[in-house]
Formats: sequence, structure tokens, C-alpha cells
Amino acid sequence: MLKPAPAVEALETGRSGRTSGTTDEGEPFLTMEDLRPSAATSQWLVVGITLLPKVSWGWLPFCFTFLGFGPALKLLLFITLFSVFSAAMLYRLYQHSDKQGTTTLADIGEDAFGRRLGRNTVNLFVRFIDVALPSVMHVGGTRFLQTWLFYTTGVCLPYISLLFGGIVLTLVQFQRLGGHQALVRIVQPVLTAVAVAGVLLKLVLLQIEASKVSATELDADAAATNLPYFSDAVIAVVQLISANYMGQHVFMEEISGMASPANFQHSTAWAQVITLMFNLLVALATLRALPVLRVRGFISFAFGPDLLSRLVNLMMWLLMTVKYVITLHVSTKSLLPRLPHLLVSWFDDPDGVDGELRVKPRQLWLLCSSTVVLFSFLVSCTFPHTFLYLSGLLTSVCYIPLAFTLPCLFALKLLGNRITALEYTLCTWVIPVSIIISILGCWASLYHLALNVMAAPADRLKLLAASWSMVAEGYVSSFVPRFAPWTTDTLAQLQSAAAAAPLPPGTIAAPACGPGQELPLLAAAFPQHHILGVDLAEGMVGLAQQLVQREGLGGRVEVRQGDASRLEGLPPLAAVVSVFGLQQMPAPAQVLAAWTRALAPGGVLCVCYWPAVVEGEGGPWQRLSDLTASSRPAPDWEAGIPGAALAAGADVLCDERLAHEMRWPSVEAFWEGIVRRGPWHSRLLHYGEQHMQELRGSFMQAYPDPQAPLAHAPEARLVCLRRRAAAAAL
Repeated sequence: MLKPAPAVEALETGRSGRTSGTTDEGEPFLTMEDLRPSAATSQWLVVGITLLPKVSWGWLPFCFTFLGFGPALKLLLFITLFSVFSAAMLYRLYQHSDKQGTTTLADIGEDAFGRRLGRNTVNLFVRFIDVALPSVMHVGGTRFLQTWLFYTTGVCLPYISLLFGGIVLTLVQFQRLGGHQALVRIVQPVLTAVAVAGVLLKLVLLQIEASKVSATELDADAAATNLPYFSDAVIAVVQLISANYMGQHVFMEEISGMASPANFQHSTAWAQVITLMFNLLVALATLRALPVLRVRGFISFAFGPDLLSRLVNLMMWLLMTVKYVITLHVSTKSLLPRLPHLLVSWFDDPDGVDGELRVKPRQLWLLCSSTVVLFSFLVSCTFPHTFLYLSGLLTSVCYIPLAFTLPCLFALKLLGNRITALEYTLCTWVIPVSIIISILGCWASLYHLALNVMAAPADRLKLLAASWSMVAEGYVSSFVPRFAPWTTDTLAQLQSAAAAAPLPPGTIAAPACGPGQELPLLAAAFPQHHILGVDLAEGMVGLAQQLVQREGLGGRVEVRQGDASRLEGLPPLAAVVSVFGLQQMPAPAQVLAAWTRALAPGGVLCVCYWPAVVEGEGGPWQRLSDLTASSRPAPDWEAGIPGAALAAGADVLCDERLAHEMRWPSVEAFWEGIVRRGPWHSRLLHYGEQHMQELRGSFMQAYPDPQAPLAHAPEARLVCLRRRAAAAAL
């Protein structure tokens, strides 16, 4: 920690004499004095608790598993050091100000660069935080509430988001609650400590689970799931920075509120030390459990439906609720004086005789807080499950400039030759580096938010459902016979697994069952089990139901229309079987994990799907992939298969590639089958006939004779897993 700057009187007169607490050129800027108790120990301990980051540790497993333990640890230590340096610079700026006791960061900015560039810039960042932070809290709180209370139910996410918003809106109407210091200084630290303890215990249990998985499986999974995506690396670095952000935009208010502002340095140093200890504990536990954490995008407090994971999610939800109440209280107070005149005029005297406002203060408070919650609810519905990226965007846009860029910039402008050569060098390096990281963080966060929105929007799901309904009968005639060998392989693998260890009683589900070709086969192979088929397309469901009725299986086989990626509202399943449905899901790895969690202990999951590469360069399907690679880039959707299922509590029974020959009367028949009766029909509906004719011309360049017979042997991937009894009972 930097030693206190010379007294204000000395700064104003330019004297350089030594006084108690001054900083000399040769003195270190971090000493044990900053951690040594003093007469005001209780006060700086309380402020230190206030500055302690509340949810930073939750992202550390993601950061350490993606960046690697060594690089992430070095980055964490450097960021901690520069956070201490930033706090010290703010304290020096506070001492330099002539308005001590009422100084804000905006005042410092005005002193440095005037009202327009200085004060307005700081206020812009702070107001953006007031607007955006409730939305981030709403998204995170909705996710934690879902994982804690509604994990195995069929309640839709918007309803959970609405429930969470209603709870917070009710709490914030008690105006004294949102501004009560006990929430910040007592409740938040206690909840944080309990949640950290739960995460550490969970990581220890995962380490025990990792010892049961063979090294060969872990090495193969690591190679498949830890791919070097630059945007993920940027997000990881931004989250490490967020893990050390102590709220520099309110530092001045904290300093002004202390009886002895000099104790503020003790508070910031103590908060950084405790934060670093929390971070290192989680990081070390992550290192021990690393083999089962090799899942891209892994989040430490989203482990699964077991009791311990739900406890951690409960603590996180309570912590997020408290934080949401506090931020909503601040946002409502900020919004009150800025209400549009038109909105306020609705409550005025309609005759214009009485100019007094006809709304009571409590009603106005409810109106403002409801506006913020409504906006946050809309953000939560638009960007579900994006807490990591929304918080990364907020960190990049506001926290990094307020924590590093502006304090160093103001220090260079106002303190001048009063800072040491080391401090001057650090400031000149921190400013450009923080700007670059902020820009990269904005890009990476927006990129992932865009991917999330485009992954499975409602319009795309409707398009897929309509397309598969339209081609249902053509699919049965053109593709079901050609896909039959893989269907047989999948059922044979399920029977082999059942012979090795009997399936638990219950239902065998077939998500994305299509026209239901596997349903009669499942009913014949497992006469003691109920069979359930689920498909999104109404046309496919109709054909499957007709098949069930023709086979006389109406009493044992059921077909439902619904989202096959979510097997919600069902009792634990005996088995899940899917043939060529997984690759159509918006997030295949996450869907595979969800299907795994839907299994009963000992249940089996058999999935056959088309991988990213199904044949060599000369194959027609690979030719189709090459044609669309440049116009529709996408991340490697196979990342995390089967790693996500391993983390969800499964053991791999089989993971192999199966190739069978497919024959077509001609190349033209293959093209017409894919476009008119198969998976590219949705592309035809979306882009139109002209686009498809252009693609057809490019495709046919590789085949001089479109009427020539076509034979190829595409390779599918068959993955079979069994749910561990220990994982389900944990």
C-alpha cells in the first residue's frame, strides 16, 4: 500500500519536508503498517468488509481451468497489486483535494480536466452502473433461483424471472432496508463466507469423483473441451479483474465517511488481503479437482441438482437478492429526480389549477423502482443464462476505467511531481493497458451475448418446427431407411448396457424422436418400461403417434410435442435414447448434461449424432459444410462432449465412431433430399430459393454428372453413458 501523501498544507505550499506519514522516493509502497491494528481498527475493519468483492470467487474455476493455473495465478497476483495501487492513488487524490469530507470522484475529475471532460465522464460511468447493475443482478439471481428451487421442475425461465423481480420489488419498498448498513457490513460477508465454504467442499468432493475416472478418459476429454478460443481467454482475464474490483467509484464517499480518513488505507489493504485469500483457496481447490472441471464455460456454483450444489445456489441467490435490493435502492434514488416531465405530469391536476404533484412519495418510489425492475426483467428474458458475459461487459465498460484508467490519469494530472518515479511509471503503463483490456473485454462480452441470442431464439425454433413438420413424410421415405443402421447400433448399445447392469424402473425417453422409428424397437426390447417420445415439430409428432397406433402400442408408448432439449417435469428416467437429434440442439454439450441429470441413478444415456466432421474432403456432406462455413461461422459446438456429462455425474460406457454406406440414385437426388426433405429445408425457408440455387451451383461443381449414382459412408458418433449413483445422491 502506498504511504500517505504529504499533508494538504505541505502540498499547497510546495514544502518537501518530512512529516509523519509522508512518502519518500526510496520507500516501498506496501508495508506491514497498512495491516497493523490501530485505535480505529473496528472502523477500518467494517469499511474493509464493505469493500470486499461479493461474488468474485464464483468465476475462478472458469478462469483457472481455461487460462491454466500458473498464468491465471500470476495474473491474479498482478491484478491484486494494481488494485492496491489504484486505491492508494485515490487516497492521494483525496488528500490533494481542498474539499475533504465531501469529495467525490467526480470532483476529482473536475479538478483534473474540467466539468465537461472530468466530472461528466465520471458521472457517465457511475450512472451506467446504476442502470446496468440491477439488470446484471436480475439475470444472475434468476439463474440461481432456478438452479436452487426449480432445477427439476418444468417452470419456464420468464416466470422465475418475474417471481424474482417481484420479491426484490417488494423488499425495496421498505426504503430503509435498501440503505441499511447491516446488509452491506454483516449480511453480505456472512452469505459470502457460507457460499465459499460450500464451493470449497463441492470442489473437494469433485476431486474424489475425479479419482474414479480413468486417466485416458480425462486426457481425451481435456483435448476435446479446452480449445484455445481467444474471446474466452479475454473473458477469463476480465473476470479476474472483476474478482478484485472493490468499488473504486464510491471510494471517496467511504473515505469521507470515516472518522479518520487515514484509516482508509488500512481498510483497502485488509479487503485486498481477504479477497486474495478467498481467491487462492478456491483456486487451489480448483487445481486439485481440475480433471473433472475441463468443461468449457464451467461455472463453479452451477454444479447440479444435488443437495450441496443447491445449498451453494441458495446462498448465491440470497447474496444476489441482497445486492439487488441495495443496487435497486440506489438506482431508484438516482431515477427519482430524473423522471420525464411527461410521466410526472400524469399525476398533476388535469385542470392546471393546482400545480402540486398529486402522487405520494411512496407511490413515486414504487413507480421508479418498478420501472427499473421491469427493464431488468426484459433484459433477463432477452439474455438468459448470460450472467458471466453481462458482468464482463459491465466490468469492461465501467469497472476497469473507474478502477485503473481514471485514478492513474487523474494522478498524473493533479499530483504531478509529487508522486515517485515508480508511481509515475506504473501510472503511464496502467492507463494504456487498462484501455486495451477494456476494449477487448467489451468485444468478447458482446460477441458471446450475440452468440447466446442467436443460438436458439424463439423465431429460429419456430422455423425449425415448421420446417420439420413440412418435410415429415419426405423424411420418412428418404432418410429413415438410410439412418436405420445407426438406429440399430444405438439400441444394441443400450441393450448391452442393460445386460451388464439392469436399468432402473421408470420411463425410457427418446428426445428429438422425429417420426418415431425407434419407439416400437424400444418397446419390444424393454417390455417392462414405459416409452416416451418428445419432438418439437407437430408434423413429426403426428407421424410418430400414427406409428404407435399401427403397432398397437398406445398403452405403453407416449408421444409428446415439446422442447426436446429439456426433459423437465418428469420423474427420474431409466434411459435416454436419441438418434441424430443432438446436433440440432442450440447448445449440445449443455443438452447432453441436462439429459444426464434427468436420469435416475444407474440410468443409461445413448446418443448417436452427426459430429462436426462426418466424412473426408470428397464426401457430399463435407462439401455442404464447406459451402456454409464462410457465410455462417459458429464456435465448435462439440466442445464439452462428453465432458459436460462427466461433470454432471456420468461414466462413459462407449464413445465410438460408426460408419455405414448410404446410396443415392444420383447426386441430384441427394441434393433434393437434403434441401426438400431433410435438414436444409429450414435454410430454404429462411434464405429463399435463389440462395439455395446459388449453393446448388457451387455444390455441383464437384460433380460433373448430376445424374450419376452417389455412394458415401458418413461417420456418426455414438456416446453411451451411465449415471453414477454417488453423483445423483450427493
